[in-house]
Amino acid sequence: MSVENSKRLMSLDALRGFDMFWILYPSYPIFRTLLAALGMQGCWLYVQMEHKPWIGFTFYDTIFPLFLFMAGVSWPYSLSSARAKGATAFAISLRIVRRVATLFLLGMIVHGFLQRGFNGSLASVLGRIGISWGVAAFIFMAFGWRIRLVICAAILVVYWLLPFAITVPGVGADVLPYADKASCLYIWLETNFLPKPQVGLGALGMFSMVSTALMGMFAGELLRREAPGLGGNRKVLWLAASGMACAAAGLAMAFCFGRWSVPLIKPIWSSSYALVSCGYSFAMLALFYWMIDVRGWRRWSFPLRVIGMNSIFAYMASRSIFPWRAEMDFLFGGVMRLMPTPEWSKFAGELGYLLVYWLLLYFMYRKQIFLKA
Repeated sequence: MSVENSKRLMSLDALRGFDMFWILYPSYPIFRTLLAALGMQGCWLYVQMEHKPWIGFTFYDTIFPLFLFMAGVSWPYSLSSARAKGATAFAISLRIVRRVATLFLLGMIVHGFLQRGFNGSLASVLGRIGISWGVAAFIFMAFGWRIRLVICAAILVVYWLLPFAITVPGVGADVLPYADKASCLYIWLETNFLPKPQVGLGALGMFSMVSTALMGMFAGELLRREAPGLGGNRKVLWLAASGMACAAAGLAMAFCFGRWSVPLIKPIWSSSYALVSCGYSFAMLALFYWMIDVRGWRRWSFPLRVIGMNSIFAYMASRSIFPWRAEMDFLFGGVMRLMPTPEWSKFAGELGYLLVYWLLLYFMYRKQIFLKA
C-alpha cells in the first residue's frame, strides 16, 4: 500500500531511496571497493560498510530497521485513504494479509524458492518486514495511540528480560544471556525449534521488529496530523525529540543496567538495538522531511526518489534477476582493463553497472511502472 500521490511525502520516497541505495547490488560492495582502491581497508569508514556479526552497531546495521520504520510511516496515510474510500475493516484486513503474504513470497524467491524449493527459512528480509509490519498494522487499527505505546513498550521490555528468566540448557548461570550466540535463548530456540534455521539471522527477532514498525506508524501519524500550531517545523522538532528519546533509552538499556543490560545486537534485533535504530530512523526522517517537504529543497533528491518509488523492484531485481557480475564484465570489461590496479578496475565496473541499473529504474519511473506489495 502506498501513499496517495496527492498527499505523497517526497521526503519519504527520497529517504527510502537513500536507504535502498546502500543495499542494491553493486552498491552493496562499491564503497568498500572504493576504499580498497584508495588503500583504506580496515579504516573506520570501511568497517561501517559491513554488519556486526553479534554485539555492535555500524552504519550498515541501520539500513534494515530504517526500511521497516518507513513501511510503518506510510501506513497511517494508506489506512486513512482506504477508510475515506469507504473500505470496511474486513477489507482493509484482507489487504494487510495480502501484503504480508506477498512480501513473504518475494522473500522466499530471493532465498531461492523457485530454484531449490522451500528451504524452511523464515528469516528473509522481506518476509520479516511483511510479518512484523502486518502485526503492527493490525495493532494500529485496533487501538488508540496510548495503548499502542504501552504495547510497544511491553514488547521491548519482555523481549529484553525473557533471556534472563529462561536459561539456555547447558549454559552456566554465571554466563550472561547475550554474551554470544551459544548462550542466547533466541538463537537456541531458532536452532532447535524452527525448520532448517539460518542461525543468527533472527527469525524470532520479528517479535521486537513489531516495535520498530509501530514507531514508524507513530511518526506517520504525526506527519499526517493537521492541527493548529502543528506546522512542518514543529513536526520536525517532535520527530527529532522522539529520535533522541529512543536513542537515549536504547543506550541506557545497553550500558546502564549492569548484568541486566542488553547489548546492541542486530542478528536478534535486541531491544536496545531496536530503540537505537529507531532513534536513527526518527532523526533521518526529520532531516529529510525538513529539507524536502518543509524547506522545499527537492531537486537534489530526485535520483533517490527514482529508487525509492520502486524500492521493492530495485531490491528484488538486484538480487534475483540481474547477474550483475557477469553483466558488469560484459558491459564494462574494456574500461575495467584500462584501470591501473585490480581494485580500481573493480570499482569502475561496479560504478558503471550501478549507473545502468539506475537508468533502468529511471525508465520505469518515467513510464509510471511501479512494483507494489
